[in-house]
Amino acid sequence: MNLQIWKSETQKIFWSIIALVIIGFLYGLMPLVTAKSQVAGFLESGSISTPWYCYVFPIIMAGVYVFMFMSANKIASILKAEDAKSFKFISYSFCIYAVSNLMAMIPNAGGIISTIFGICAIVLFIMAFKGLKESASMPELVHSGANVLFIGYILALVAAVLSFIPTAGPILAFIILLVVFVLEIIGWVRFMKAEPEL
Repeated sequence: MNLQIWKSETQKIFWSIIALVIIGFLYGLMPLVTAKSQVAGFLESGSISTPWYCYVFPIIMAGVYVFMFMSANKIASILKAEDAKSFKFISYSFCIYAVSNLMAMIPNAGGIISTIFGICAIVLFIMAFKGLKESASMPELVHSGANVLFIGYILALVAAVLSFIPTAGPILAFIILLVVFVLEIIGWVRFMKAEPEL
């Protein structure tokens, strides 16, 4: 029964990550799709209003993170103490990411606040995956998956810091985040395939 929960919930987290990337990609396309109507609105009113998608997409993404938070919590409930603690850190990270997405909707300072929340979540992820890759009770597949995710979130932390650098920073951060996405896929696939003794 517990192994079934592990398989089911790690699978949910994996597909949620895929969903977040698709949503993020669509969110990135929206300025191009709505550019014409934005220009028309500016010519008509003389001001630029915040587009609807700047509210809708962060709320959807926050909802996905809440879903992932619940899955990670469910996994934590079936694990031994130290491993449960690691998955609790993962669940807290998903929760902080949800808040980070909502903070991004605040005009002006929202982006900075959101990035700070994101960095806090990344640090928790690093702690969580460090714990799992060193866990004595987890199988090798979980160790290797956690190691890949640990490396991925170290890179994510580098990307977050680089994003503060004007001009070249965000471009470098984007390239690093593509690598992080690939590492996330590899890591969670290994988690899904693992069969820990629960």
